[in-house]
Amino acid sequence: IVSMKKIIGLFFAVLFSAGLYAQEGVIKFLGIPVDGTKQEMIQKLKSKGFTYDQREDDLQGEFNGEEVLIQVQTQNNKVWRLVICDKNLRSKGQIRLRFNELVGQFENNGKYTPFMESQTIDENEDIDYEITVKDKQYRAVFIPNTTRGAVYFTIHSNKTKYFIAMYYENINNAADGSDL
Repeated sequence: IVSMKKIIGLFFAVLFSAGLYAQEGVIKFLGIPVDGTKQEMIQKLKSKGFTYDQREDDLQGEFNGEEVLIQVQTQNNKVWRLVICDKNLRSKGQIRLRFNELVGQFENNGKYTPFMESQTIDENEDIDYEITVKDKQYRAVFIPNTTRGAVYFTIHSNKTKYFIAMYYENINNAADGSDL
């Protein structure tokens, strides 16, 4: 069995090498480059119909047919990641369907290359047991073909209900240890 450290190391190695061969552009979310300042990103997302909640410091709206919350994360005052979370919680059967549908959407989109060959969740897998007892993390990773970055999504639990968190990352703006 491959250890989690090896998988994470391999993920970042592929992410780095894919970035070296990609064009200079950065990953986009709804056509908006994941770049610039947090305030600029918030304004661009607002122009796409999202509503900013200053108290929660997130945006709300619809993405891919789902009600979502979006957090804009920065590194050295530059946007490096958008976190898009489903607003509605789901059962284990519903979250498996949602996860597998997202995998299918990305696999069928010629703009992305899957990080691993099979990223869907088998119908017989007990998601509750795997997450709560074995501390398993479900993750699907896709690398854009023409830009630097990554898109991945994970299942998160809220006791017996689940939601998807999707990440659009601009690796150009990620922490690189230079500020240590």
